Amino acid sequence: MITSSEYVAYDTFTDRKSIFEWLKSNETIYSNQDDYVTVINHLCDYKEKHSYSYGQKEDKKCYSNIYGHFLEIMIPDLKDDEKHTFIKNYMSSLHPCYKLKSFLYCYKFTKQGKGNYIQVLCFTRKYFKRKQEKKLKYNRDFYWNPNTKKISKKDDIDAVLLHKKGDVKKDNDGNALKETFYVSPVEEKVFKYRTIKNLRNRLVKIIEYVKLLKDRDYWKHQIKYFSRITIKKSSFKNKEKLTAKNQMIARINASVINMQEALYKSKYWYDVERSFHKLIHHIDRTLYQTNWHDPVTGNSVYLGTNQSVASIKDNLTLFENFINQLLNSWWNDEIYLGFERNY
Repeated sequence: MITSSEYVAYDTFTDRKSIFEWLKSNETIYSNQDDYVTVINHLCDYKEKHSYSYGQKEDKKCYSNIYGHFLEIMIPDLKDDEKHTFIKNYMSSLHPCYKLKSFLYCYKFTKQGKGNYIQVLCFTRKYFKRKQEKKLKYNRDFYWNPNTKKISKKDDIDAVLLHKKGDVKKDNDGNALKETFYVSPVEEKVFKYRTIKNLRNRLVKIIEYVKLLKDRDYWKHQIKYFSRITIKKSSFKNKEKLTAKNQMIARINASVINMQEALYKSKYWYDVERSFHKLIHHIDRTLYQTNWHDPVTGNSVYLGTNQSVASIKDNLTLFENFINQLLNSWWNDEIYLGFERNY
């Protein structure tokens, strides 16, 4: 009963060259920033200055520096203005930071066969219009062995603590060393995930949610079986977590409404009405629990906000899959098998 034919591909850009190759295409590039090339250059400059050297370990994946993120989203057949609205809603639903122009994303429309797609290049560091400046500090305790004239370790008996973690770095004249930059040193954890499968599932769920937003006027007149969580005064991170849960509730509401409409149009509604409302009551009791008991694994799954954004999104995906299985099982038992019993 509940299926999804949505498609999202995810990948990363690992250098400046690949980003600008993507920008050099026959398709028109759109962006939430007018001067997006300047912003991209600042983002790449910062990444090149602070890139890591990842070594290849035996039987281990070799990590690469991530300069940008790539999404390819299959979309319905929409008018041009609807396409722009679609990607705007998708990005703000992906993470609240993309409601701000200081978090850059670019996109273009493509066509492959009979399918329509939006390709997105996005970044997870905040961009500052004005140059920022900060003092350079030591990120660890710095020990020195005066005998060997080399950097040493704490357990070296001849080691001297030369600089503490957090001390300001200085030049030979005693002046504080400073760094100038246009982008935030800290990235938003937009694409953090436990497994790539979990990430792709989340990216697909956002398409389903954005399609609901497109039909907002229609949904305003529908019964909402499950209430959204009111987001009052809360931290930015908690708002992001509660928004993810509200998106899940909206999708579950849509699934239930679709089921009810199908039942109304059939001859089964009055036969299963009581059972249907028992199902809704059961889901309602389960939906707002802080700790949910997974009947498949027997594990307790935490759904509260006292966890990382990546963890709560992964746990909500697991919980939503369970609810969808519950709805599908009910449909199978009451409609398909019920039909066979009656005939």
